[in-house]
Amino acid sequence: MIRERTHRPTNADPERGFVLIGVIMLILALTILGLSLFSLSSYEAQFLGSSSRKSQAFYDALGGIERTKHILASDGRFASAGTNLPPFVVEASATQEGSVDTVDWDNPNPIVIEVLAQRGSERKKLRATYSHSRYRGLYRDAVAANRIFVPPDSAVNELGVTWHIKSVHVEGTVREQAQIGQYRSEFAGNQWTDDDTTPVPAPQVAEYLSHYHALGPHGVVVNESGRTIDLRTDNDDVYGLFHGPNIGFGPSTNDSFGLSMGFDDPMEILINAHGKVVIWLLSEGAHFNHRVRIRGSSSDRLIIVAGTSQATRYSAETGANLGLWFRGGIETNVPVFLISDGAIAIDREVDPHLDTFMSYASIFARGVYLRGPHGYQEDSDDPDFILQHDRSRDAEILFPLQDAGYLPNMIGGLGRLFTLVPGEFREVDDSD
Repeated sequence: MIRERTHRPTNADPERGFVLIGVIMLILALTILGLSLFSLSSYEAQFLGSSSRKSQAFYDALGGIERTKHILASDGRFASAGTNLPPFVVEASATQEGSVDTVDWDNPNPIVIEVLAQRGSERKKLRATYSHSRYRGLYRDAVAANRIFVPPDSAVNELGVTWHIKSVHVEGTVREQAQIGQYRSEFAGNQWTDDDTTPVPAPQVAEYLSHYHALGPHGVVVNESGRTIDLRTDNDDVYGLFHGPNIGFGPSTNDSFGLSMGFDDPMEILINAHGKVVIWLLSEGAHFNHRVRIRGSSSDRLIIVAGTSQATRYSAETGANLGLWFRGGIETNVPVFLISDGAIAIDREVDPHLDTFMSYASIFARGVYLRGPHGYQEDSDDPDFILQHDRSRDAEILFPLQDAGYLPNMIGGLGRLFTLVPGEFREVDDSD
């Protein structure tokens, strides 16, 4: 049997293996692309991480500057800037040319604050230069309100007799809306108004009451037989803090108020603050039916803060329900601050011949009503309404209260301000 030989070509097809080479090249290209993308993503991750740490360090330093400003405002000591630093803040310092240990608020030289913060390997150091001042807008006025009303200087009674009403004699500035004027003689007359482009700020009474109620104020002791309210403090108290009571006393009470002292004869508020501050909180307002005498020393301070009552008397004149109503005037040699988000009225309804005398006072409210006593004729023997606020005494009386945050709108000690000097905020080398 003879087998046939199979004929095989001696030369291979030139196109054979092309697909394999293409696949290998594609795999190689994808590998290179993948490695490039992996390298790029790793670089981007490193870049973004570094950028994020730089930003975080910058904002840490910026927060450190704000913290230092707050410390200087409340403490005043340069050394305090560098203690108890927050996380990621490495260094903080403050200096003032001409001052060594503490801020001199009367020194015109600016304050330089430097803060260094670090996140990982990224460090940021900021330097800011501030001019400084005490915030002196609020409470430097004798009277400040959105609306102030003083009745005309004469009136005719039911018998047809014309009474002279003594002028409300204010020794200090009176501010209604944007107007500031000096009144040292005649303040009587019809309601005077101003535009509302720059209104007197709203008294932040609700926030203030909430803040100080949380600190546990003492209850007020009322001696009904003696017609006295006892606000005396202990020697160990930093300041005296009292609230209420929300109750009526006496035959002529007014249910629209939380506290109504309805006695038909004069009463007294006794304070003995040992040269410190007494704060009296009256959340639902207060009504005093007769003259109030505040007894204490000139080194004491009395702050009365009242919420708004339901009483609408004088609302047409003042634009607000009453917060504090003194129907028989006030007599005091103690520096007094009267604040309400309602209206404050000092009148002489129960006895038209009673004096009002306040040796140093600041009234801050939504609305204010002031009426002087009757006088038979214009002479020095007639009763007077005198409200004094001598700004030369503010450094002694007012400024410490502002700095300590004892007054509404100034909780936290917002009595000192820093203003950035233009062009003096910059990032500096952390080796400087």
